Amino acid sequence: MSDISDKRINRLREILSDREAVLITNEKNIGYFCGFFHSEGYYLLTREKAYLLVDFRYIEAANQKAHGCEVICFHKLSEDLLKILAENKFHYAGGDG
Repeated sequence: MSDISDKRINRLREILSDREAVLITNEKNIGYFCGFFHSEGYYLLTREKAYLLVDFRYIEAANQKAHGCEVICFHKLSEDLLKILAENKFHYAGGDG
């Protein structure tokens, strides 16, 4: 990951508590943080980890272009997001939209 991306992510992480997450849905904002510019991506950032959720059509491109995050192919976005949030015991998720 580039130094610029590291700085961007770290600045956002500084305002999150241990159990908070932010969901980024805007294509430009997603690209700003992970380098994957596409309207079908969703970026979930926590203090410890980042996830890029994409549908099956974009999984290959996301794996090649995204950096600093785990790329996940979602099946039902809301269910998959809730599963990640529940597994990590997040109490709150904010967003950019």
